[in-house]
Amino acid sequence: MYPSKIHFFFGTRHRRYNLMTEIKKLKNIFKKEEIQSIQSSLYNYINKKKVAVYVPLQHVDKLTFEMGNAGAGIIGNYDLCSFRMKGLGTFRPNQRSNPYSGKKNQLSFEEEVRLEMECNKEELEGVLDAMLESHPYDEVAYEVYDFTKRGKVPSGYIINLKRRMKINNLVSRIKKNIDFNLTDMNFSFKKIVIINKQTTDEIIEKSLKSGCELIISKFNNTFNFKKL
Repeated sequence: MYPSKIHFFFGTRHRRYNLMTEIKKLKNIFKKEEIQSIQSSLYNYINKKKVAVYVPLQHVDKLTFEMGNAGAGIIGNYDLCSFRMKGLGTFRPNQRSNPYSGKKNQLSFEEEVRLEMECNKEELEGVLDAMLESHPYDEVAYEVYDFTKRGKVPSGYIINLKRRMKINNLVSRIKKNIDFNLTDMNFSFKKIVIINKQTTDEIIEKSLKSGCELIISKFNNTFNFKKL
């Protein structure tokens, strides 16, 4: 493996990465007839929290709004997002309890809804406070889960060329704002991955598994070429 770095710059008005915008910028570097395929790659994954709570049927809407006002149930452009499933809950209150329904020391049945809503880690405490304050039970049955979801916007994409291209050919197409240091200018590639952040060991590993030979990483409007 040869150590290699090539930097080139593109101006951009938007901080948020846009796949199609970057593809349009690349059309002046790679000709349309040279590209075999382009696919999105290296998505970011977001860690979230999910709260599941069992609530009497008559109180489910109120609890949904209270938890939603605290930050739960927001998915993209939608709020108050929830999942609801009906079931039959059982419990037996003891002498120290203050039951919402049923009698002490007797097995009770209550038609309940399992209400699930997601939230960010930062909102979890507020969501739980709102849930506990609004729930009619003196002892609330609830669970908190960690889960992960894929972000909508990819961190990069893979370009597969029809034929191999040499680095010096690519450099010759970039006519200004070039700063590069490469030991093997005859290196050729066919499959590359382009990302909009600094290269990490994880990205290198995923790129190698995808059969890529070159990483072009975009960071602060600077593109760094790394040979694999």
